[in-house]
Amino acid sequence: MSTTVKCIECGGSCCVCGDQGHWAAHCMECDNSIGKRGFYDPCAESKQDATEQWNKLNHRYQMIYLAAPYTYTDPDVVNQRMAEFCIVDAHLCKQGLITVSPLSKHWMKYHTNIPLTWEFWKTYSEKLLEKCDALYVIMLPGWEESEGVQGEIALAKKMSLEIKYLDINDFFVKA
Repeated sequence: MSTTVKCIECGGSCCVCGDQGHWAAHCMECDNSIGKRGFYDPCAESKQDATEQWNKLNHRYQMIYLAAPYTYTDPDVVNQRMAEFCIVDAHLCKQGLITVSPLSKHWMKYHTNIPLTWEFWKTYSEKLLEKCDALYVIMLPGWEESEGVQGEIALAKKMSLEIKYLDINDFFVKA
């Protein structure tokens, strides 16, 4: 079974139960359920399906800070990074997650002389992270060396935020 998230209503743990070939997921501490609210309702066809439905239900209001390496000397690399960032961001939005990132300000660089350094964006990033439930790091080439990504990880750890590392290859259709 895939890992389940905490209940968005009370922070309680999820229970995934089966009954006569059908599955339900519900909070052990409140009436939050993938079925009818307040009732145990085995409405999923599999344990995995019940878990996925639970995770989707309980992620619906989470705000995710999305991090990826950005700055590079070759503008083609920056453009490739932004294209991959957008693919992941769109996927997460389709799952019902609310995503935020300073990388969403990418287009400003073409119309202003705004600095692109971590020093400039650190306070902005810190204020965004304070409002978020988790930091998701897109592991594009260069993420481990990126001053910005490493700074964002350090801030998230200081705030005790959940940190999830995303492999970019998981977001492309495999032939």
